[in-house]
Amino acid sequence: MKQIKKIDVISMALVQAFMTAAIMLIMGILGTIFGSLLGNIASVGTGYSAAGAVASGGILWTIMSVIGGFIGGFIMGAIIALIYNLVVKMVGGLKITLE
Repeated sequence: MKQIKKIDVISMALVQAFMTAAIMLIMGILGTIFGSLLGNIASVGTGYSAAGAVASGGILWTIMSVIGGFIGGFIMGAIIALIYNLVVKMVGGLKITLE
């Protein structure tokens, strides 16, 4: 058994930032697609199509959520690594098995 005795703060922050941004990108794409479909369905019979407006808003939301997810993920990753590095001194490191 090996123990993780310290986590590099910047490394953890970057990994968390990219993972969060990737998840937000996937959610944004799916939200834009389904939002456009629902906007189209909701506007049936009105003579107007809301799909374009919903898609435009969805693209903007996707871009903003990816940026926000990256920044928030970076901050949370850094906080998690800092807390882990403090706690590990008191209770010992996370035990893992490497083969």
